[in-house]
Amino acid sequence: MTRSFNPEDLSRPEASAEEKLRKRYRAALRKRGLCAFCVCREVTFGIAHCRQMPGRQQGMCQHDGKLPVFRLDDSTLGEFRDAA
Repeated sequence: MTRSFNPEDLSRPEASAEEKLRKRYRAALRKRGLCAFCVCREVTFGIAHCRQMPGRQQGMCQHDGKLPVFRLDDSTLGEFRDAA
């Protein structure tokens, strides 16, 4: 069995644009935190956190086992689409 370098079957320009989008998204995650891209987010004083839980920030929902847990808000990915 041979392993493909391009499992999504993207063309070179498409793969390049996809990689740029991933890099921008990872950089934004480091800068803004996981909560800035969650459906269950709320912003207080410019800081994103879990809805009605200001003490839960920076993706704590991934580790504490309480609800709500992180769910990606697809509308936040629009700012990274112009990566090409």
